[in-house]
Amino acid sequence: MPTKTSEAIPFKPDDAEISFRAMAEYAPVMMWLSGDDTFFNKQWREFTGCESAQAGESAWAASVHAEDIAHCREIAAQAFATQQAYSTEYRLKHHDGSYHWVMDKAVPSYSAQGVFTGFVGSCELIQERKALAAELEKKTALLRQLEQEKDANLRKFEQLAQLYETILSATPDLIYNFDFSVPEPRFSYVNEGLVQMLGRPFEQIVGKTLRELGYEDWHAEMHHKEIDIVRATKKPIRGEVAFTGTFGRRIYDYIFAPVFDSTGEVVAVAGTTRDVTESHDAQEMLKQNKEALQEADLKKDEFLAMLAHELRNPLAPISAATQIMVLSNYEEAKVRKSSQIIERQVKHMVGLVDDLLDVSRVTRGLVNIEKLPQDMGAVIASSLEQVRPLIESRQHELIVELTPQAAMV
Repeated sequence: MPTKTSEAIPFKPDDAEISFRAMAEYAPVMMWLSGDDTFFNKQWREFTGCESAQAGESAWAASVHAEDIAHCREIAAQAFATQQAYSTEYRLKHHDGSYHWVMDKAVPSYSAQGVFTGFVGSCELIQERKALAAELEKKTALLRQLEQEKDANLRKFEQLAQLYETILSATPDLIYNFDFSVPEPRFSYVNEGLVQMLGRPFEQIVGKTLRELGYEDWHAEMHHKEIDIVRATKKPIRGEVAFTGTFGRRIYDYIFAPVFDSTGEVVAVAGTTRDVTESHDAQEMLKQNKEALQEADLKKDEFLAMLAHELRNPLAPISAATQIMVLSNYEEAKVRKSSQIIERQVKHMVGLVDDLLDVSRVTRGLVNIEKLPQDMGAVIASSLEQVRPLIESRQHELIVELTPQAAMV
């Protein structure tokens, strides 16, 4: 309620103002006059508890909240200086001691002679609107905070997504997701590794089935059954398969795993595939080497067994020749014959020992049977020489008939 700051001048209201006051007295809103005289209508007095309609500026000031009075006086001074209509909000004291927000609107008033006399105003209770505005402001602030948090979380999510995509693109493994499209599952995500292996852009892989990407029918059907198993059992499944892609015919080890939602239902199947061709080849090579070593070890055992048998054979004629030399009192003819037998058999043993010392040739597969022309008469004679001591010790009679000519084989 603006008031004049100049010295008050006795004022007598004219008929028009008297009529206005009579009308304002019963108006449904709080109304007032200020200027040369003051007036507060019934609504204003009942609200504030003021008893007099002409209580004056002090009554109004006593009803305004202490935090708002300075602002109201500033508005009043400016209004009287400019004689312009105004509108302001402040807290007005109720007769029960509580404060309520009001919107005070006023327009300048003039006498019949056109002289500025003050302001005519009304106070509208806006407590509920203020409360709603405060609540709206609070909710707006909360919404703004949630929006900021959402934007921050979205940025974090985008950063994490970019980080995960970088990691997934950097790994040599193939990583992908299948959805449960009907009638066949489709790729819902693939990483850079699978893009390169299939030799197609990302956009031409996502949303496609295995058959549409060139997988053979048996291969697609196998994966379809595995996806159904993972979905039904909610457990991962592992397998190995050969596939021809841009890297050629390779062997891949893969795992299909379930993707769960918040309720524990399987909503997709994720897969990782690793190229194990080199490992597979290495295992195959190890298997072949193991078999080769086992075969070499078997050959060595056979060779040593044969060699041991061959080493035993010359000992008999050597022992017999030695006994002949002793029993014959070293007769020259018998000694010469026995010496020749010993010499032949020792040479034979030396050859066998040389073979034994070079046993590594057996494990390396370098021992071969050397085929040369042989006189079967000499072979038989050498054999008889080795077994004769055993025949004589058993007192067996051995008859051998040989042709005088060489029997070459």
